[in-house]
Amino acid sequence: MAFHERISLPQVAQYVASMYKEDFVYSHYEQKIREIMLRRYGARIDSEHRKLPLDRFLTEVGKMILGRRDDEPHKILADLPFRLYVTASLNSFLSDALRRSGKAPQEVVLGLGEPAGVRLRSEPSPEQPLVYHLFGHFGRLRETVLTEDNYFDFLIHFWKDKESIPRMVRAALINTSLIFLGFRMHHWDFRVLFRSLLSQEGAKRRSRHMHVAVQIDPDDDQVVDPERARDYLENYFSDFAEADINVYWGSAEDFLQELKRRWDGFGG
Repeated sequence: MAFHERISLPQVAQYVASMYKEDFVYSHYEQKIREIMLRRYGARIDSEHRKLPLDRFLTEVGKMILGRRDDEPHKILADLPFRLYVTASLNSFLSDALRRSGKAPQEVVLGLGEPAGVRLRSEPSPEQPLVYHLFGHFGRLRETVLTEDNYFDFLIHFWKDKESIPRMVRAALINTSLIFLGFRMHHWDFRVLFRSLLSQEGAKRRSRHMHVAVQIDPDDDQVVDPERARDYLENYFSDFAEADINVYWGSAEDFLQELKRRWDGFGG
């Protein structure tokens, strides 16, 4: 496979699933995640935590590694008074950071499972924000979106049952300002997010708000020409989403630290 395919998880996972079946993909994906965490942090992970299911295992690792830095991206996001976070991440690091900030997040998972009626404890608020996992969660690993075929299945599944998306999620994507954080323009999750969530009725109302897309990192060795990449993204956003979406020049970490400084400077 070409180099860009060898570093694309959906393409690698599709190859492995084709050769060895999907169960092999999921079992070895979990195994590799555990191996990497133990190789990096094994001296700090006790025997009881090693036996936990994958999502809880990663939560415990996250507490040790992510929970101690004031400039850690999840913490900065958690300290902001947002009501809704739509995430492509399969882990619970954001929800864990929200809890450490004294909030009570509500988590909803879409993924590949059969859609269920979503009952929230209460209307999402800065104190009880909604964390919406778009492509699944490590707690239900075999319903997560990993392979290329999974992404196609997800799109079919989404359009067939899109009314199962919580009303406030659909409303927020149309009627509020959006921050797109940490996506890369050539990644499947970025493209599926746009083709699914942003192709909805009422999208023209999105043009009333300012939006920010992060990031084009000039230090990213996968971006050969950052300036042309930024031009491409700005044109892509404006043509497709019918909205004024500004592309930030820098890493997601740089953006969040600058956002925090400005937020604090304006007194929230």
